[in-house]
Amino acid sequence: MSSEKNLARKIVKWEEILVRRIKRFVCFLLAVVWLIGTLTSAYSQQASSQKFVYIKPQFENVMFWENGWISYLQGGKWGIMNSFGQVLLKPQFDKIEPVVYDGRAIMGIEDKLYKDIFVVWQNGRAGFVDSNLKILAKPELDSFEVLNPWLSLYVCKKDGKYGFLNLDKKVYITPQFDKMYFVVVLSYNLNGKYFNPHIKCTLPNENNKEFCLYALDLKDGT
Repeated sequence: MSSEKNLARKIVKWEEILVRRIKRFVCFLLAVVWLIGTLTSAYSQQASSQKFVYIKPQFENVMFWENGWISYLQGGKWGIMNSFGQVLLKPQFDKIEPVVYDGRAIMGIEDKLYKDIFVVWQNGRAGFVDSNLKILAKPELDSFEVLNPWLSLYVCKKDGKYGFLNLDKKVYITPQFDKMYFVVVLSYNLNGKYFNPHIKCTLPNENNKEFCLYALDLKDGT
C-alpha cells in the first residue's frame, strides 16, 4: 500500500514539474513572438518614414552623378533631373560629361575630377554648367583644352578667338583674344637668351633682384 502511495506522489511531482516546464516554454514563446512583433513594427515605421522615388521606365539611358544629379536620355537628347525625379533641365544636349583632367605620369601629376562642373555638348559645340544649373559657358565653343593642372584653367576657343575658364573659381572669360600667352618668370641673366616678348623687372620682397618675364605663345590651347 505504501509503495502505491509513493508511486502516486512521484506521479504528482512529475506532473507538477511538467506543468512548470510547459509554462516556462509558453512564456518563452510569448516573449519571442512579442520581440519579433516589436522589431517588425519598428522596421515598418522606419521604412514608411523613408521617401522612395519610383520613376516608370521611359528613358533610353540614365547616368548617376556624385552631386545627386541624374542625367537621362530621352528622344536622343540628354536632360538632367534631381534624385527626387524632378526635371532640372529638359532634354536638349547631345552629351553630358564630367570635367576630368587626365594627369600625365610626369612630375607627380594625378588625375583630377571637378565634381560640380560638367561639359554639355550641343550640335558639336561644347559649353559648361555647374551643379547650381548656372550656365558658365553656352554650348558654342569649338574646342577647349587644359592649360595647366595646377592653375585649373581651360583655354577655350571659338571662331578663332581665345578665352578661358577658371575651374576652381568658376570664372569664364568669353573668347575674344587673338592670342594668349603663358607668363614665365626667371632670374635675369645678362648673357641669357629670352623669348619675345619679354621684359626685365624687379618683384616686390625680392631685394631688388632682377627678373625676366617672358610669354609662351599658346597654340590651340596646348
